[in-house]
Amino acid sequence: MDPSHFRGHVGKRLEDGQRPPGPCGRPRGCRQRRCLLKGCARLFGPKCPQARYCSKACQQAARRWRQGRSSRTYRASDHGRAKRREQARRQRERQREQRLAQTSTEPPVPATSLLAAAESPAISSSEPAAAPAGAASATSDAAVASADGSASRVGQRPALGSDDFELRRCARPGCYVWFAVKHDHSSKRFCSVACRLALRRVLDREARYRARRRRWRWQRMKQRRRPPDTS
Repeated sequence: MDPSHFRGHVGKRLEDGQRPPGPCGRPRGCRQRRCLLKGCARLFGPKCPQARYCSKACQQAARRWRQGRSSRTYRASDHGRAKRREQARRQRERQREQRLAQTSTEPPVPATSLLAAAESPAISSSEPAAAPAGAASATSDAAVASADGSASRVGQRPALGSDDFELRRCARPGCYVWFAVKHDHSSKRFCSVACRLALRRVLDREARYRARRRRWRWQRMKQRRRPPDTS
């Protein structure tokens, strides 16, 4: 199609790839499409040829999904793990300082109580001495930490998968379904065929649009390079 077809009606030249608006307000030639976000998938008239989502709410939901996916990828990297270990170390130091501050602010034991305790009869060796409250709580915390190894780590998340398989999240925006793959190098990215076809349909449409833009730009450049008619 001739690129001059996409010139404005008042003589204004449109940008590369931009089309004049139709009677419904959206660019001409942009047919109705389905929203890419999982759970919505409703038909809408796009205002931009590269539009993927039907509303601002769907765009924000897709943005939250991408942020969660990127943050999980970063936490699994070496740099993310090192940064998390540093954060956990600082958290343990703050907790230790808080415990020391609490023990330093406790009121001192009066001398009369110490004198009464000295004059009281000695406790028989057969009965175990009562441990302080702080020591008892520390002992219980240590027992819980030893019983559960993950409790000794601040912010430790449970491991996903096992030695036989690995868990992955679906690559379709808005899909939070986890599925199992046999190994790390598996090419499976989607939880179902519907999610795979939905994203494939969008990527193919965008690839065709980019190819049309390159073709229009090349035709426009050929028209500019054409020598003037001097006959």
